[in-house]
Amino acid sequence: MNNTLKNNLKNSALGSMLKIFLYLVKLPKIVKQLNNDIQNINGSIVDLSGLITDYGINLKRIKNNVLDQDSKLNSLDIKISEIYSNQISNKVAVDTSRKTIINNTMSDNPQNDRFYKEFEDKFRGSEKDIIDRLTEYLPILKNIPKKTKKYPALDIGCGRGEFLSILKAANIKPVGVDINEEMIKRVKSQGYVAHRSDALSYLLKQKSESISVISGFHIVEHIPFEVLLDIFKECYRVVNREGLVIFETPNPYNLVVGSSSFYLDPSHIKPIPPDLLSYALESSGFHCKILPLHPVIKNIDHPDPIVRSIMGMVYGPQDYAILASKKPFNLIQE
Repeated sequence: MNNTLKNNLKNSALGSMLKIFLYLVKLPKIVKQLNNDIQNINGSIVDLSGLITDYGINLKRIKNNVLDQDSKLNSLDIKISEIYSNQISNKVAVDTSRKTIINNTMSDNPQNDRFYKEFEDKFRGSEKDIIDRLTEYLPILKNIPKKTKKYPALDIGCGRGEFLSILKAANIKPVGVDINEEMIKRVKSQGYVAHRSDALSYLLKQKSESISVISGFHIVEHIPFEVLLDIFKECYRVVNREGLVIFETPNPYNLVVGSSSFYLDPSHIKPIPPDLLSYALESSGFHCKILPLHPVIKNIDHPDPIVRSIMGMVYGPQDYAILASKKPFNLIQE
């Protein structure tokens, strides 16, 4: 067959039919190969499905083991805290027998109760002003799990009861504690539950994980640091696993606060830097976050970084709070 005939054949209808015939001859083999491939894929899917099922079973088993271990660790944690609590109780009992004053400041002396009450009325600000300021904690309190809110909240050094009203607004039953009899009378007259006691003695009487929130506003600067560490240990034992601890205090990084206004209160011992207070709570087992508060000027800015830094020390946050929890928490919006 010459080349011309071949070319004509290729271009002819007969050539096309020949191609189709050859394809049809190969088609059963192609279909068989496709069927084999499909069977192999189906087999792989079955195997993969089995692996996924096994993985899900194993993952569930691991999750249950983790939860079980977490529960055991939590129980062990509580037992250790209770042992430490008994040690503190014994130490406090010895101190009581010697008739020592826990904080040893002028605010401990009942003879100064009226003076200190009137001092707060004059220099701290009106109750309305303080309540307005404390509302900044409401979003945090509202994010506490509902099951945890069934436990009462304890405000240490409750004073005139401003934060008790904030806790009530967050649907948490508030309980106040203060060593000042005048303050306790005032809070009770507002219908709140309150007890005259120092913080450590009251905490020692509470059951483990029985409190949803423990708060203390501008009290840590009144307490000797060694006693403060004991209070933090008790806070860790007493607060619920899903609960929150809040301690707010003046910020010594603000130069005006650290060098002047802090000492306006004669019962203050010394200012506590944020990193130190945070570490003291962490040493008791807490996860902590430092929350700067109440700047003189918001959004301080200046093109010179040195000037901006100095402005921050003068016009920056006048207070700060440490938020602490037994578990890493996301109660604060970044």
